[in-house]
Amino acid sequence: MTVLVVSPGPQGEQIKVLLEDEGYQVETRSDVNLAIESLNTHAFERLIIVPQAGFEPWPLVNLLRSTDNKIAKIPIVIISNESNWSYQRLMLNYYDASALLSFNALSRLPGMLRDLYHTPFKPKIMVVDDNPVSLEHISRFLKPLYDVSGFNSGAEALRVFKPERFDLVMVDLRMPKMNGFTLIEKLLEIDPAVLTLALSAEMDLEASIRLHQLGAAGAYSKSKMQSVPLNHAIHSLFLQRHKHFLLQNYQLA
Repeated sequence: MTVLVVSPGPQGEQIKVLLEDEGYQVETRSDVNLAIESLNTHAFERLIIVPQAGFEPWPLVNLLRSTDNKIAKIPIVIISNESNWSYQRLMLNYYDASALLSFNALSRLPGMLRDLYHTPFKPKIMVVDDNPVSLEHISRFLKPLYDVSGFNSGAEALRVFKPERFDLVMVDLRMPKMNGFTLIEKLLEIDPAVLTLALSAEMDLEASIRLHQLGAAGAYSKSKMQSVPLNHAIHSLFLQRHKHFLLQNYQLA
């Protein structure tokens, strides 16, 4: 399998050595224009991009996906550090890259490339609701567009949350043992960047104020649960977060 690695820094050579030891044919490019030229003239089967300070991968990904030739469908892996993981996952969805891998997990790269085919990236959503009927109902609405995992309790959700890395967590506020407010607080302690959406049949002013103080991204009425409005609300949350990250990174540049 032929692989092109685009990296302005030394990580490109490190990745090349790793993959060549596993039998891959690898070339590296440190310049975006040379990378584009190589993609147009060589039959690469996989593309790896390594962001660096001053080098964002997303303009290149956007350019490739907007072409009308075979490179538009090439599987693209972004290798990033974990300090801006939420931002990279959001951009992965927005610009339609194929996969995101941490520098700390490079040993997984050879196997990932073998199994990877370009399919539209689906953000990961966790739904937490102690009512199994409601949980199934919500999950069924979301699964056509998102990678959905459902859980019946806050304790179960917390066990899975950190290693799995979810983009959005939807939480029923009225649950026994650990209510939704407590769960949202604990989730945001683990990952302050995760989006949390509260679910409740009734939402009073006190609950709204408390959710705002906790840092929840929003709330949605379970009594108005329908597929199209729900997916629109979630899309709006992701779009707002995308604009926030773009503004934040522009200000830091």
